[in-house]
Amino acid sequence: MILLLLGFFMGSFKHPGFSPERFMNIKDTRTTKFDSSNVSFVGNWPFGLCYELNYGKINSVPYVFQSSGGAVVILDVSDSLNPVKVSDKIYTTGLITQLFFDSTNNLLYVAGWRVGIEIWDVSNPSNPVKISSYSTSAAGIYVSGNYAYVADWDSGVVILDVSDPSNPQIAGTYDSPGAAIMSTVKDTLSYLADYGQGMRIINIKDPTNPFEIGHYTVPSEYTVYIYLKDTIAYMVNTNALRIINISDPANPSEIGTYNHGGYFYEAYIKDTLAYIADMDSGLVVLNVSDASSPFKISSNDSLGSPMGVYISDKIGYISDFYWGLRVVDISSPSLTPEISDYKVSNFPTTNVYVVDTFAYLSVGEAGLKIINISHPLTSYQIGGYDTPGEPRGITIIDSLAYIANGDSGLRIIDIKDPTNPTEVGYYDTPGYAEKVFVSGNYAYVADGYSGIRIIDVSNPSSPFESGYYDTSGYANSIWVIDTIAYAGFSDTFRIINVKDPSNPVLSGNIAIGSSDGCGDANYAYLLGFTSDYSENKLSIIDVSNPESLTIIGQDSSLSWTYSLCKTDNYIYIAGMWDGRMHIIDVKDPTNPQEVGYYDTPGYCEGIYSSGRYIYVADHDMGLQIYKNTLFGINEEQTPKPTQNIFKIFPNIAKNRFIITFSTKENRYVDISLYDISGRKVKNLYSGNIGGKHRFSFGIDIPSGIYFVRGEGENGEMWGVKKIIKIR
Repeated sequence: MILLLLGFFMGSFKHPGFSPERFMNIKDTRTTKFDSSNVSFVGNWPFGLCYELNYGKINSVPYVFQSSGGAVVILDVSDSLNPVKVSDKIYTTGLITQLFFDSTNNLLYVAGWRVGIEIWDVSNPSNPVKISSYSTSAAGIYVSGNYAYVADWDSGVVILDVSDPSNPQIAGTYDSPGAAIMSTVKDTLSYLADYGQGMRIINIKDPTNPFEIGHYTVPSEYTVYIYLKDTIAYMVNTNALRIINISDPANPSEIGTYNHGGYFYEAYIKDTLAYIADMDSGLVVLNVSDASSPFKISSNDSLGSPMGVYISDKIGYISDFYWGLRVVDISSPSLTPEISDYKVSNFPTTNVYVVDTFAYLSVGEAGLKIINISHPLTSYQIGGYDTPGEPRGITIIDSLAYIANGDSGLRIIDIKDPTNPTEVGYYDTPGYAEKVFVSGNYAYVADGYSGIRIIDVSNPSSPFESGYYDTSGYANSIWVIDTIAYAGFSDTFRIINVKDPSNPVLSGNIAIGSSDGCGDANYAYLLGFTSDYSENKLSIIDVSNPESLTIIGQDSSLSWTYSLCKTDNYIYIAGMWDGRMHIIDVKDPTNPQEVGYYDTPGYCEGIYSSGRYIYVADHDMGLQIYKNTLFGINEEQTPKPTQNIFKIFPNIAKNRFIITFSTKENRYVDISLYDISGRKVKNLYSGNIGGKHRFSFGIDIPSGIYFVRGEGENGEMWGVKKIIKIR
């Protein structure tokens, strides 16, 4: 990663997650939030950064519901000194921004922009069951009686009738002027945190006809949370707590304020104290006994980056953005020591490498995580290794994981037992290890400002440096074919002869900087950028003659992109700023064309492809798994005779065709019809079958070329056949 990005993530971009600016960026740029083209979602392991928590009792047992990216971890906090995980089975397809626990019915309401609203039965906390969902651009939710009040940043307040939780129905809406982030309810009024438009007060006496009766706005401040107590609204703006008299809701007036230069996100009021989650100063405790003159009693900045807070008796539960649950003793407001924690997550997912049914993830300072993806919809962690520092690039060779581990160099992890990986050796390179490529007895490390380091790993327990190539620029990427290394630097792409690892020699170069690259003996595919980083593009370079490198094709349509990989004729690009995974067809390298994309729920940062499957390290949304529906739309992927086989007759038909299918064992199969663009036209059959079968299907479709594709339970392709529909 170039120095610019290092500084961005480690310095100025201190809090890359839940911020008002991020909310508005999403709202402005992702107008079609589920946009995708020729890509379909397969599954995920959505654990990531922690935004929200809630608290409640089930059968008198206290639980904390802690969000983690797009998942929820349920923790038994009967013993506040020892929180115990009882479940992590709630998965969603989007970032969770708010949770609401309905203690009357033991229901957990999950809200998120891509999630919409999901309702989970948590009466058995160890086995939560999803009972319904409702599609809406939800940022927050509050449930009162038979209604759920959704803060929808596209539509304001959306009121859902949840008298039958299995079938939520819309009752009414009120379109607020800003971007609704959070809603809370008192009597017949909803108080809406409406981003730059302050607090909006909505009459909801008739849920089918809500209307605004009052508002309170502070110019240039962003309202993110509202807590109600008696006739007071505690209005949390990102840099201030404002105390508002709402005894006359039509004319709310400010009583007092506490200004702060940090990042306030949530508040809980207990007696005369306000407990505020502040990403800069930890848990901040204010005395609000005199509403006109609130003052700070204490703050605990050792709690990391709090996003949410809930107070129960003498215990405070904090949702730490990077860590998970932190539990503090609030018996003395002047001192709020941490007494326990539960490490749900730690830092974003930045890179991914897949072998067979395992995904190997770089998860910030949490190190390496190993995920079983044999069933993508229910992927789960089976092991991990906490490397010193932050893992960047990963390469798997046999039973060893080679990790470019930032400022702690190359780490070599034995993954023969994925439930218990162990480090067998390491070499502390002089720079910042970004990527690693292993060929034969050598590991080639892109080592930032220390260039390319060549490490002898013939004995993994005692790796040592054989040679290096150090020059100007920052080394971001590396791959090796035979005795030729291809290296992407921030200022130049270089081809290096490594036949003698102790004396690497430059064979050719071209002045194009890149953040990542891949390729073969004929072409290099680089994510290039200009010297001032104002433009980012895919550049394809003819490398067949290293002494005369030329750019033969470019795609300048991409926003700032981060990493890429290639399978067959497709380049897959992680577009970090636009949050999209892009598919570029490079069959004609002189004319690369975008043919598909998927708007991922997080920041698309790392990417790996295998066959038709795409694995995305999605920053605060863990691992996301997709498939390229264009991949294999030809008859070159026909199964071998020893595999499951299906045939089609006739291949040219007017009204009907016949599929014969055979398999030796009972297996799940999905057979679908696709048009020539890769769009699914219809599903023909889904279910478990075994032995030989014969199906006859009518084809009431327009004339043209189509493909029938058979898939197994996990999306493995069993065959593709072309048919031509004629009149």
